[in-house]
Amino acid sequence: MKLSIVIVGIVAVHLYGQTISLTGPAGMQKAGTSASLALSIAGSSGIQAIQFSLPAAFLQISSADGAALSGLGKTLTCALIGVKYNCVVAGGASALADGQIVVIQVAIPKNAAGGSVSLAISGVLAAKTDSSGTVISVPVVASPPFLLGITSACDLNADGKVDINDITIAVLQVLGQGTCISGDLDSTGACDVVDVQIIANAAVNGSCLAK
Repeated sequence: MKLSIVIVGIVAVHLYGQTISLTGPAGMQKAGTSASLALSIAGSSGIQAIQFSLPAAFLQISSADGAALSGLGKTLTCALIGVKYNCVVAGGASALADGQIVVIQVAIPKNAAGGSVSLAISGVLAAKTDSSGTVISVPVVASPPFLLGITSACDLNADGKVDINDITIAVLQVLGQGTCISGDLDSTGACDVVDVQIIANAAVNGSCLAK
């Protein structure tokens, strides 16, 4: 399963005082790298099951359940349907515990454009048993989307833009005056003039065609 992105905050969904949230490392994430997000629940008293959807953008949902499901006989099941992952947490009669439900891996393509990707938790609905023993649905209102910030792979100095400074860094790596790490944009294992030109093109047209 795959989704992709970079992280700058928290997306929360309110369940009558309960929330589910998506959290991750602060700041911009560089294209071509990976990061982890945590989907967690807080104030979960009485909630026995929950469903939600996530956009299928750079993300890979782990099969490992988090602390919120541990020992409760509950499992997380997700299916990629179109451009969304639809997920259900269910099983057993006990209420969910507070804490992490699942880890979501973020794999950002090397050629991803700089900017931000919006991740909105949608379609959230919870179930609980009321005092009469009847299972009832609990509607959920989602807060604004979670924004993931991405820095272009051609932005070697991570200043938010691709310009002559990045070209200079790439040239120094080609000459051996800098360690060839960030400047290998075509993934050949070496820094050369092809990498320099990829950055030069990106400085002109804004498109970093890294591999």
